[in-house]
Amino acid sequence: MGKGYIYKCPKCKHEAALKMGVGFVCPNPPEIESDIKAGLYGETAKAFLNEHPDYFMDASLEIYQCKCGNIQNEYHVVLKADGVRSFVNKQHCTQCGSVMKMLSEPPKKIHCPECGSEIALDVIQKILWD
Repeated sequence: MGKGYIYKCPKCKHEAALKMGVGFVCPNPPEIESDIKAGLYGETAKAFLNEHPDYFMDASLEIYQCKCGNIQNEYHVVLKADGVRSFVNKQHCTQCGSVMKMLSEPPKKIHCPECGSEIALDVIQKILWD
C-alpha cells in the first residue's frame, strides 16, 4: 500500500497531494507499459521491452525534487530480464529539464503551485492509497 501526503496552503487554501510507493491491488499500472512502448520513457526502455519479452517491471510512484526547487510526483520504473543489465528511468524536471533526485521521505515544505507560498507538510493529513 502506498503512502500519500497532503499539503494545504494557508494563504490560498490550495491542496497538493504527493504519493509514494506501490498500490496493493495493481502494483504495476498497465499504462506504464503502454507509455514505455509509446516511447515516453525513452528509446532505451522501449528497446528493452522489444528485446526482452520475458522482462519483469517494478514501478512505484515516487517524489522527485530538482535543483531548481521543483517537486514532481512520477513513476520510478525498473525493467529487469535474466542475464542482462536492468533499465532504470531517470526523471527530468518539467521546468528546467535537469535530472531530478528521488526523495526517500516527503519534503517538509513545498511551494504552493497556485500562489507560490511555502506550505509545510501537515503530518495529520497522511493518507494511505489503494
